[in-house]
Amino acid sequence: MESRPIGVLFGFAFLTSAAYVLTTAIGIGLFLARVGLESLPLVLLASAIAVVVVSGVTYGLVNRIPPRRCVFAVWGGLALASAALSGAVLNAEDSAIVLGLVYVLAEVRGCLNTVYLTTLMTDTFRQTESKRPYTLVVAGAPVAGIMVGLVLTYGGIPIGNVRLLQLVTLLDLAVLGLAFFLPHRVALKDESQRIETPAVPSFSLPTFSRFRTHVTVMVIIKAAVLTLIGFQWKVSVSQYWNADESAMIVYFAIFYAISDGLILITQVFVAGRLLDRFGIGVALCGYPCLLAIVGCAAMFPRSPLAMMAMLTVARGMDVVRRSFHDPALASAFTIMSKQVRRQSIVIITGIAKPVSEVITALLLFTFMMPWSGFQITALWWVLILPWLLAAFAANRIHRSVRTNQALETNIVG
Repeated sequence: MESRPIGVLFGFAFLTSAAYVLTTAIGIGLFLARVGLESLPLVLLASAIAVVVVSGVTYGLVNRIPPRRCVFAVWGGLALASAALSGAVLNAEDSAIVLGLVYVLAEVRGCLNTVYLTTLMTDTFRQTESKRPYTLVVAGAPVAGIMVGLVLTYGGIPIGNVRLLQLVTLLDLAVLGLAFFLPHRVALKDESQRIETPAVPSFSLPTFSRFRTHVTVMVIIKAAVLTLIGFQWKVSVSQYWNADESAMIVYFAIFYAISDGLILITQVFVAGRLLDRFGIGVALCGYPCLLAIVGCAAMFPRSPLAMMAMLTVARGMDVVRRSFHDPALASAFTIMSKQVRRQSIVIITGIAKPVSEVITALLLFTFMMPWSGFQITALWWVLILPWLLAAFAANRIHRSVRTNQALETNIVG
C-alpha cells in the first residue's frame, strides 16, 4: 500500500475538517448567544435547503468533471464565502441573517466534506478489501478537531471571531494547493491486494438497486435522528449555560477536542483491524444500537445538567460513527461500478441526507417546538428500529456480492 495517496487524502480530511469545526463552533456559539433558541429550527431548515441546492450542483459536476477538478471550484467558492462573512460579522455583529449564514456555511461544509472525501477514497481504494486505508485517511478529521479545540479553548477569545473566520479562508486556500497532489488512480502496487470487479456482474441490477435503497433508507433515517439529537443537545447546552457566549464556545471546543481525541485513537489503533476482522455489518448495525441504549437513558433526566450530560453522551456517539460506521459505509459503495458509485454517493449523502434534514427541521419548526424532551427522544428512538432493519439488509447484500466477486476472481486467476 502506497503511503503518498493516504497522506494526501489525510491532509485533505485535516484541512477541510479544521475549517468545518471552526465555522461550526463559531456559528453555533454566536447564533445561540446573540439570536436565541427561537430561531434555531428556522436556521436548521435554511441550512438544510442550502445543502440540497449545493448538492444538486455537485451532482451535476461529478457527472461531467472528475472529483479532483471539482475540488478547485468548490473550495475556491468556500474561500470567497468565508472571506465575505468575516467582513459581514465585523460590520453587523448582531445580525440574525449574517450569523445564520455562518451557521449555514458550516452545514454546507459538512456535506461537501463528506461527499468529496467519500468519493476520493472510494476512487482511490476501490481495489482493496482492507478498511484500514479508509480509517487512516479519516483520522485527519479528529486531528483537526483536537487542534481547533485547543485553539478555541486557549486562544479563541483573544484571537476574535472575525480573525478565526479569516483563518478558515486560509484553510480553504490550503485545500486548493493540496488539490494539485490528490491521487489520480488506485493507490495499490501489490497485486495480491487487488480485488478486481468481474467484467460481467454476478448480481442483477435489481440486487444493486435494493442495496442502494437500503443504504438510502439508512442515511435518511440517520440524518433525521442526528438532527433531532443535535437540536436537543444545543437546546440543553444553551439552557444550562444561560446563553453565555464565551462559555458555550469553550464548551463546544472542549467537546470537539475530547471526542476527536477518542476518534483519533480508535481510528488509528482499533477501527481498521476490527472492520477487517468482523466486516462492515458490526459497524453499520452497532452504531444505531448504541444510540438506542443512550436514548433509553435520555428519556428520564429532568435537571438541566442531567439532560445536557445525557445528550452530550448521545452526541458523543460520533466517536463510534466517525471511527467505525462512516468508514464502513464509505467502503460499502465499492461494490458498485465507478459511475454508479459516484452518482450514488452524491445522491445519498449529498441530496437524500440533507432532504431528510430539511423535513426534520421543518417538522421541528412547525410541530415539535412545544414538545417535551421525552417526546423528541422517544421519536428518534423509534426511528432507530427501521434504521437497523435497513442496515441488516444492506450488509447481507454487500457480503453476498463480495463473496461472489472473490469466488469469480479466484476462478479467473
